[in-house]
Amino acid sequence: MLLKEQWRDVGVSGVLLGITLMFYIWTQDLTNPSDIFPKLVIALLLIFSLALLFKALFIKRAYYKEREYEASEVEDEEVDDNTEKVTGRKWAAIVVLIAFVYLIPVIGFYSVSFVFVTAFIWYLEGMKKSMMAFLRPVITAAGALIFIYFVFDEFLNIPIPDGIFF
Repeated sequence: MLLKEQWRDVGVSGVLLGITLMFYIWTQDLTNPSDIFPKLVIALLLIFSLALLFKALFIKRAYYKEREYEASEVEDEEVDDNTEKVTGRKWAAIVVLIAFVYLIPVIGFYSVSFVFVTAFIWYLEGMKKSMMAFLRPVITAAGALIFIYFVFDEFLNIPIPDGIFF
């Protein structure tokens, strides 16, 4: 007997598999090399859809952990009502995103993105003051930007907005 959450994930993976099949049919008319990126995305969507289906059908303990986590989250909300703090964090995130968008053409995509992603990940992890808590966002931001550089600048030849810095 499947849990409600398992049925939800089976349905989502079914929809994703249908979308994958539809995209695969649509890309049959593309010629080489223009079909490389769409077929790569289709392959990734297929892999993740099948992984979700496998999880839904065979890994039941994940759903029990999810229920335990949601129950503890509800208990935390009942005990601690931080609506003003949460609202302040949301507005701070909106202001930072707007500043990020406006600074891209001035300073440059890679420079602004590195600072923004590093600061945002550090902020979301709780602003811990250890070396590893600072090093993890730096490595993540650098890896993401290197990936973006090679995919968009080198592979697809799509120009990235330049500014004062790289």
